[in-house]
Amino acid sequence: MIQTVDTLKLAKKINKIAKQLNKTKKIMIQINTGKDPLKHGFSTIEAIESCQKLLELKSITIIGIMMIAPMLKDKKELRKIFKKTKAIQTKIQKQIKSCKYLSMGMTADYAMAIEEGSTHVRIGTALFGKRTKE
Repeated sequence: MIQTVDTLKLAKKINKIAKQLNKTKKIMIQINTGKDPLKHGFSTIEAIESCQKLLELKSITIIGIMMIAPMLKDKKELRKIFKKTKAIQTKIQKQIKSCKYLSMGMTADYAMAIEEGSTHVRIGTALFGKRTKE
């Protein structure tokens, strides 16, 4: 599975390669729910509008949504972003039945993300420690 499909252009490229290989690739579309300029992904409006175009790509299967939350100290605001992302995933799943997974939450906020509906979390820092610059 590829979790970070952040543009229609990338989805089309994955679809083309998967078709050449006679495969179907599972993907999650990345949404920038927090509107963080340092993060990539479809805007919330683009994600919903792009669903019909993504359905035309027959060599990919959209199995979920993923989001990387902005670094916020305000936990109430962070919870709102998680809730909004879950609502978007639910809305998209009405159009795309296979879109049943939600990947959000990292080491610092995974518990809250799970409370708000995350099915996948990324806890690399907890497992491997902080990244070092090399």
